[in-house]
Amino acid sequence: MPVRTDLPSLKRCWHCKTVKAISDFGSNKANPKGINKVCRPCAVKLALKWSKTPKGRAYHNESARRRRTLPEVKEYQRQFYKKWRIENAESKRAYDKQYHIAHREEMKEYRMANREHVKNVQRRHALRKFYGMTPETYQEMLVAQRGRCAICLREENSRHMGVDHDHASGRVRGLLCAGCNLKLGWYEKYRGAVTQYLSVPPAVAFGFPAVAEALKDARTPSPEA
Repeated sequence: MPVRTDLPSLKRCWHCKTVKAISDFGSNKANPKGINKVCRPCAVKLALKWSKTPKGRAYHNESARRRRTLPEVKEYQRQFYKKWRIENAESKRAYDKQYHIAHREEMKEYRMANREHVKNVQRRHALRKFYGMTPETYQEMLVAQRGRCAICLREENSRHMGVDHDHASGRVRGLLCAGCNLKLGWYEKYRGAVTQYLSVPPAVAFGFPAVAEALKDARTPSPEA
């Protein structure tokens, strides 16, 4: 903004009625001269007084709500609190412990009265912490899989589908029922042993081909049957 040279060096504040240097006044585009009517200290006092009125509180609450929805503000807050929790881990742990002891009954009553809400909050936190996803993303994946397990294609009506992810990279792969999720984890752990077992069974490796042949004959139906 260019500096104006046609302004006087002194100006009288509209609020405190004191003559001050022009540098003590802030800029105001609504004023024809481009200078605020009140000096900087008075402007701060008036703004603070207005912020305590119902209209001022509503304005600031709405402005704060809008700022919190900005992606860059969300990312800044996430990084700030993540760093703060790491730097103050011991003090936060001690404070949380004392708080839970002092408010144990109140927290229990709240959980009982708001069971569904607490359950949803815990689930949202778990999805974000372990898989980096939101319940909305989870629901989109469930709709894409038509509400079925990605392996056995059965519907899981009794509980939520499990989120399957690669333990090495952390990448989410899909939604599985409890049985398939557990068996897939077991298979990935013993994949080499299972492949070796299927390729060279112990009955053949240790010289017992008659056992395998007898089992094959037992499973083959006879022509008379």
